[in-house]
Amino acid sequence: METDSKILVTGASGLIGNHLVRQFLKKNFQITAIVHNRTSYLPTAKNLHIIRGDLTDYNFCKKICKGVDYVFHLAVETGSITKNANHPASIMTPTVLMDFNMLKASHEEDVKKYLYSSCACVYPAELENMSEDKAWSGPPPKMHETISWAKRIAELQCQSYHKEYGDEIAIVRPSNTYGSYDIFDIENSHVISAFIEKALSKTDPFIIWGNGEQIREFVYAKDVADGMILALEHYAKAEPINLGGGTVIKIKDLAKKIISLARYNPKIVFDNTKPTGHMKRVLNSTKARNDLNFIPSTSLDEGLRKTIEWYQSG
Repeated sequence: METDSKILVTGASGLIGNHLVRQFLKKNFQITAIVHNRTSYLPTAKNLHIIRGDLTDYNFCKKICKGVDYVFHLAVETGSITKNANHPASIMTPTVLMDFNMLKASHEEDVKKYLYSSCACVYPAELENMSEDKAWSGPPPKMHETISWAKRIAELQCQSYHKEYGDEIAIVRPSNTYGSYDIFDIENSHVISAFIEKALSKTDPFIIWGNGEQIREFVYAKDVADGMILALEHYAKAEPINLGGGTVIKIKDLAKKIISLARYNPKIVFDNTKPTGHMKRVLNSTKARNDLNFIPSTSLDEGLRKTIEWYQSG
């Protein structure tokens, strides 16, 4: 990307979006950050223009893409497993509309390159080797099938635009991402932010869904943002690429690590009546390592400390 490039980031007030915008602010880019209804923690800067708007409105998407060189489309209707189960239409419908609108608008406004942020949720349940070519080898998990299918459809749409029009598009599938600027409310939070909120409020007993033996991989949001930039620059050929390679840990050990950082000693209770997700979900990130030289640099301990410090400062 040229030093005077005009860059558009949707979902800029989100977890990864905040880190991505901050990476661009270190350089002489002209950045437009699109936010919706989330609290914005974005800084004030002369080369940063923050616009609040609705990406389900195609005319708004067309307007913000005008004159832009590079688009990073991160916006999504977020939600926990519970929200996915209870409000599937409220998650899938706006996500599909935003994805289609932004891709079409970017194409019609002749954007040079476009990055689509997909999700590890596209992979089938209990898939042992989560390499990029295995995503369509079976149906996605029932517990979050609406967002999974929305992401699959958007990936296919990106590939269709690349095939028919030659648009340069990068598709990334980040692993479980955490960090500063995450959501910490019960309805929408993911596991690390939920654990941190409970630990810092000294919740006792400390309840973990399932038996705690579930294995997950976690990548700090700044590392994912760096991977997205690499993908746009070097892998804009509409082939999905996993952004993983982070720390692999059991959920019960993750809880103990966060509890230790919060300096208290609650009783840990495992609630097997709650959904647990899959027993192991770890991305195969060989392609990102080999083709992008993408290796996350933030350890889980360091990332957790940074996240807790940010949350406490707010």
